[in-house]
Amino acid sequence: MEARRVSVMTPDGTSFDLAPPHARASKNHPNILDAHRARHAPGSGAPIIMLKFAATYILTLVLMLVIDGTWIALVALPMFQATLGPELLTGRIVPGVLFYLVYAAGIRVFVLPAGKTSWPLTALYGALFGLFTYATYDLTNFATLKAWTLALAVSDIAWGMTMTALVSTLAMAAGRRILRQPDK
Repeated sequence: MEARRVSVMTPDGTSFDLAPPHARASKNHPNILDAHRARHAPGSGAPIIMLKFAATYILTLVLMLVIDGTWIALVALPMFQATLGPELLTGRIVPGVLFYLVYAAGIRVFVLPAGKTSWPLTALYGALFGLFTYATYDLTNFATLKAWTLALAVSDIAWGMTMTALVSTLAMAAGRRILRQPDK
């Protein structure tokens, strides 16, 4: 009795059988396990792809720390101190570190691949990502904290859009130069 085959089509148009591992794959219809082995075999490029991903993540993180750190020191901290007064906490380092690690990953996973065809598209996706993420934070604070003002929310959302668009675009451009990919 032959094993029942179920075929799956991937987004790139490749068709795979989801047959049990003992089922034989045909030349025109490879088993999904065979395809996985081929993609991750020595010489397949998988380790290089991971290195490129890691390099652009670290680049994004460093750019974000420099650009956002400058903004916080020169503009945001005085503005937040004036608005929030004693309600503002400045000594919790771990949540801040976690924010930068997660946010840089978000840029790397959601913005850079979406805008990889051009820098204007990367800037647009970066601005949108910044809008969605900073608006979530600022509008929630505006709805739940008495001291949080509309001016503070609007200025922080605008900064989030600007910073994320700038970091995304610079990370894409620098990543291409470092990894030797031509600009489009």
